[in-house]
Amino acid sequence: DIDECQSSPCIYGICQDLINGYNCSCDSGWKGSNCNINIDECQSSPCINGKCIDIVDSYNCTCDPGWKGTICSINVNECASLPCFNQAMCEDYINGYNCTCQPGWTGIHCQNKINECSSNPCIHGNCNDQIAAYNCSCFPGYDGYNCQTDIDECQSNPCQNGDCNDYLNNYNCTCSPGFTGKNCQTNIDECLSNPCIYGNCSQGINSFECNCFIGYTGKTCNDDFDECTSSPCLNGQCNNLLKQYNCTCSTGWTGTRCEIDIDECQSNPCIHGNCIDQVNGYTCQCDAGFTGNICNDDIDECSSNPCINGYCNNFLNEYNCTCRSGWTGSICTINVDECLSSPCIHGNCTDGINKFSCQCNSGYTGLVCNTDVNECTSNPCIHGNCSNLVDSYSCQCFSGWTGAICTSGIDECLSNPCINGNCTDEINQFSCKCFDGFKGTICNEEINECNSSPCLNGQCVNLLDGFICQCLPGFTGKTCQTDINECSSTPCLNGNCRDFINYFNCSCNPGWEGTTCAINTDECISSPCSYNGTCFDLLNKYQCNCLPGYTGVQCETDINECSSSPCLQGLCTDKINGFTCNCSQGWTGKFCNTDINECLSSPCVYGGCNNLINAFTCSCKAGWTGAYCETEIDECSSNPCLNNGTCTNTINEYFCNCSQFYTGIKCETCR
Repeated sequence: DIDECQSSPCIYGICQDLINGYNCSCDSGWKGSNCNINIDECQSSPCINGKCIDIVDSYNCTCDPGWKGTICSINVNECASLPCFNQAMCEDYINGYNCTCQPGWTGIHCQNKINECSSNPCIHGNCNDQIAAYNCSCFPGYDGYNCQTDIDECQSNPCQNGDCNDYLNNYNCTCSPGFTGKNCQTNIDECLSNPCIYGNCSQGINSFECNCFIGYTGKTCNDDFDECTSSPCLNGQCNNLLKQYNCTCSTGWTGTRCEIDIDECQSNPCIHGNCIDQVNGYTCQCDAGFTGNICNDDIDECSSNPCINGYCNNFLNEYNCTCRSGWTGSICTINVDECLSSPCIHGNCTDGINKFSCQCNSGYTGLVCNTDVNECTSNPCIHGNCSNLVDSYSCQCFSGWTGAICTSGIDECLSNPCINGNCTDEINQFSCKCFDGFKGTICNEEINECNSSPCLNGQCVNLLDGFICQCLPGFTGKTCQTDINECSSTPCLNGNCRDFINYFNCSCNPGWEGTTCAINTDECISSPCSYNGTCFDLLNKYQCNCLPGYTGVQCETDINECSSSPCLQGLCTDKINGFTCNCSQGWTGKFCNTDINECLSSPCVYGGCNNLINAFTCSCKAGWTGAYCETEIDECSSNPCLNNGTCTNTINEYFCNCSQFYTGIKCETCR
């Protein structure tokens, strides 16, 4: 039998001789009738997130960025290297990551500190930047989180006796009259000038009082005693005489002191009523049915026309109705059949609606044809009563009227009753409108306009139809009521003007001085700016422009550039207008925020390098080991080849050269 296996037809397999043929048992990773075709292990796409490289009886995966593992199924956690600084939260993505920064930080790695002072939040102060916050160092006179509030220096009520005026970082007091001092704490002694000429002075608040010696009077005891000061004339004008006085009584009063009210009711002026006495006059309470100033007019109860269909007859305090023919009832509201009683005495009756008419026989007239023609039926007397006569009539006129038919009003003003005034004629009376300076029913009394003491700060001089005031110095106005405001011309250019009687005084605003507050106070005279800062004089303050590296109202503070912790991974050393960073191992950069990449020198000979903080690790390729992947793994060290087979080491694998009696990957099969 020919041994078809003698030519070793099975290239990567074991040959089994058959009759007129052979059969190959292929090694792992090979196929085909002669075991010469490498099986493509990549055909099943085992590398889930990577590229497959076929090798004998196996495959290698080259993973896409962001994946690792034998079949590239493990997502590389990019957050494992702690890329987010300053306690930021790292969120892993496929082949990437995102940093969610803590408040106060920004940047891809949250490495940049946010400057909360960049928006200049401190309105009236210096801003001190902090982590996710800031605080304000307010300029003098300001308060509040953002230095937005002007401190009210008046809140403590420093002005004891006056009004407080708030200013920036200061206040001043406008004292009440009678007080002085910075806080209006001092009562001005008005007695220092010895104002009481013939008397003793007692001090008060903004005033003084004189206790005059016997025989003197007046505010300053410089007047001879006026017996009229006690106002002895109760209802009149007092005339001061030598050691005595007399009284000129007002109208309606009498007596030595004008204390007796003249009784105008003594003459019984109220004809039909009771008289009530008043000062310089009287009023009448009229009996029922009467009216008028002296109750001499009978009230006409018919004036309201109470008789609906009839004539009203006025009586004292009452009336009755004479109904027109055809009507009856108390106010003539009931219609009757006028013809039932045969009213037409000398004629024929024709009844109508609410009336009747008579067709009188010749020679008669009237409603019932019983009278001759009545000339009064046409009411010819306009303001009077008509009396019918034979073929005529006569008129009795009402009071205040005259004329044949009572059409002319009697003019009560013809006698010129108003002595100092204009007369207005009225029905049966007149009224007077007095000229200025006069009063009374007929304007016969002159008015003394000085009686009411109209001159508040001056002497009154009575005139006909008025008065004039001779004002004291410092006062003006018709009644000397106005204190002349010496401040009206605004003499205090930069301050508050305080008006006094006949003069003024200036209280200068902070930063100004001089009699009229015209001189600006130079706050830079004391050289307040430290460390060669430049002083600029302002109104009531100054401003220092500091050299770089200094701050503060007076440039007294060296700015600590390390206060914002700029050295992220190192120690900060403050300098004038700057700082330096001493970085921790593994970090570099101006702010020590750059991780030194230890992988740049490619330390891993046969592997990938993973950069760490101040270190690195090597991920060795298959078949290599060692800290730097520099040592090839000897796969023959475990003596894998059986039955005296010889092992040949290669990268990440080995081959067994079997003796003639054995075959197989590890020479484990007997031929």
